[in-house]
Amino acid sequence: MNVDPDAQHQRSHCDSKNENGIPKPFDDEARLAHIGGMKTTKTPEAGQVTVAMARGLEVLLAFAADDEWLGNAELAARTGLPKPTVTRATNTLVETGFLEPDPASQRFRLGPSALVLAGRVTNFASLRVTLRPILQGVVKDTGASVGAVHADRGELTYFEYCRSDGPIAISLGTGSRVAMLHSAAASAMLSVAAPLERERLLADASVHGPDEMAALVAQAARGAAEMAEFGHCRSFGLWHPHVNSIAVPYRVPVTGMLTAITAAGPIYAMTPEHLVSVVAPRLQAAVADLQRRFGL
Repeated sequence: MNVDPDAQHQRSHCDSKNENGIPKPFDDEARLAHIGGMKTTKTPEAGQVTVAMARGLEVLLAFAADDEWLGNAELAARTGLPKPTVTRATNTLVETGFLEPDPASQRFRLGPSALVLAGRVTNFASLRVTLRPILQGVVKDTGASVGAVHADRGELTYFEYCRSDGPIAISLGTGSRVAMLHSAAASAMLSVAAPLERERLLADASVHGPDEMAALVAQAARGAAEMAEFGHCRSFGLWHPHVNSIAVPYRVPVTGMLTAITAAGPIYAMTPEHLVSVVAPRLQAAVADLQRRFGL
């Protein structure tokens, strides 16, 4: 038996899956509509594609491992793009920190944003490899379904998920996207977020309407109080009327990515008492284990 979160909590784009049951990519068309000058093209095979973004990525990919500095002419030759197009792309990439210019030679090298992104990919892969057996241990010890989430465009994405093997489980998985509102994971993340980080999280959530953002502001305050009193955040029947959950925050070293480790189950299997007395200490121990392995 599975508890399936309704559409209010697992957004419609989560329900859209390919033939292998994998959630399709989030549709950013609405979020990009206000950005002027970004031309798009549609093909039957590729769907909606942002040409300007694709060309910028081609420019970044033109840098080989042994390259440090490249000019627009070299980048045009490697990508096959017209030089004016490459010039516009490099100007944009410089402004966003993905390229660093050398005014004297009029050449470019990969900038701090590109290096941070590369570091995040490497660190993220290492985190997932380490995290999965830790989460599996929590599942085995507690019977809860356990996952790790990060915030992405106003919602939460599970980047690792271990479902309970009991007869009752929640129908989520790695890649599932769920609402921040009323979730213990969002409360945990908001409770430790830096002021500017919290503002960004709330601003991203504003795409779902001002009422949801206002509710999240109140939720953040409750989360901070729960973290101070209990060392975890709670959502008992709030995110979904048939689901109880708790969560603890975890900030990934080096990259600074803010995540949460969350455990949940149906209300008749995961009672508040069980979550607080049995599951919470295991979640806190899991975070302590990650901190020992990756550093604080």
